[in-house]
Amino acid sequence: MERMYLLEKIVFCACFLTLINGSNMPLLLRAELPPAPDTGTPPGKPTYGGTRPDAICQKTPQPLTALAAYNGRDLTVSSHPTFWFYMPYKPQDIRQLIFTIEDVQKGSIRTIYKSNVQLNQGSGIIQIPVLKQPEYALEVDKLYQWKLTVYCTTNATDDPGLVITGWVKRIPMNVDLNNQLNTSKKADYLIYQDNQIWYDAINSLAERYFADPDNPEVNNAWRNLLQVINKESLSQEPLVK
Repeated sequence: MERMYLLEKIVFCACFLTLINGSNMPLLLRAELPPAPDTGTPPGKPTYGGTRPDAICQKTPQPLTALAAYNGRDLTVSSHPTFWFYMPYKPQDIRQLIFTIEDVQKGSIRTIYKSNVQLNQGSGIIQIPVLKQPEYALEVDKLYQWKLTVYCTTNATDDPGLVITGWVKRIPMNVDLNNQLNTSKKADYLIYQDNQIWYDAINSLAERYFADPDNPEVNNAWRNLLQVINKESLSQEPLVK
């Protein structure tokens, strides 16, 4: 009798989960997200996940890619960080491009930032800064999930064609790091890299590289950094806006 009751519970749970996955129920009913390490971020992958087969964007030689480490150390000391992506599509290929940041807590997901990103040029590296307004500031020691959602003009439905996600955690600017940034002869991006604060390392060097891409030292540093985060294939891609 007890075994029969247990079997009924298993069947009920399976049916309930199937119902949730096959409907447009609120995001609060999604499976619990992976817990973050005490001092880092959950791992992940830098390229997209598709949605429905009839909503997928056209394939490209290089996929939509986030310039992030995805090694559990996707950290920042900035209250309003900048995110970088390789965008393989041209403006005419994109119907809408939405970037969001979500405050992810147990049992709830709250969007704290949402931006409609405009593309004006061809494929290449794009930057998406968080607007420097108090209401968009990331809190220290809180984990956030960001999401870049792409609606392509080739979509056969209103569903997003591609979705790429990642994690970011703001950590405090401690005395030692502050001293290094103010007194060391090292470039800022090297200090951030040494301290495994990857969003700031990428942003600091990307800004220098795209301001002076013909500088051999900066060019080499950019290629080396991309190699460290396994994105070396993007080293020759231009900045586009």
